[in-house]
Amino acid sequence: MYQILKQAYEHGKVISVYINESDPTRCNVGYVAALNEKEVAMYMLDEDGNFEILSVHDIDKIFRIDADGEYEDKLIKANKLIADKPPEFIYEGGSMIKAVCEYAKKYDYPIWIAFKGNNEIGPWGKAMNVTDDMITITRLGDPKPGNVSYILTRQIDYIACEYKEYHEDEE
Repeated sequence: MYQILKQAYEHGKVISVYINESDPTRCNVGYVAALNEKEVAMYMLDEDGNFEILSVHDIDKIFRIDADGEYEDKLIKANKLIADKPPEFIYEGGSMIKAVCEYAKKYDYPIWIAFKGNNEIGPWGKAMNVTDDMITITRLGDPKPGNVSYILTRQIDYIACEYKEYHEDEE
């Protein structure tokens, strides 16, 4: 899968990736923003071609990739009409999860996290501090100022940096 993702990255292709074997009809669609041999970061698109999130997937969890289909073509055409593009994600090596958290912190975007062994999306918040081993966030759903969660990166199954909803809420 790494080679297919690398080709999609090099050619700027929109692809659909499938990571949920228990629901094989669900996919994530977007552009490869960066990758290493273990992880891929993707600019995910919504059904209207808008940039929605920047997410990280373990490559070994991807069991199917679709490209050059009718759905991908529809999103490419719609996306080309979108003027509001996210800031460029620059990956310089190391942990992709850490890099996405630093990106979210830099641009003040919220992140959401799913933990290993749990399909639920857990803490949704703003990154305060990021190390190789731990992410510190303030939870957006907790009204008490100064709330904090310390999350071990080794327990993270999925992480995403919210872009679309964040901008819509500002308007």
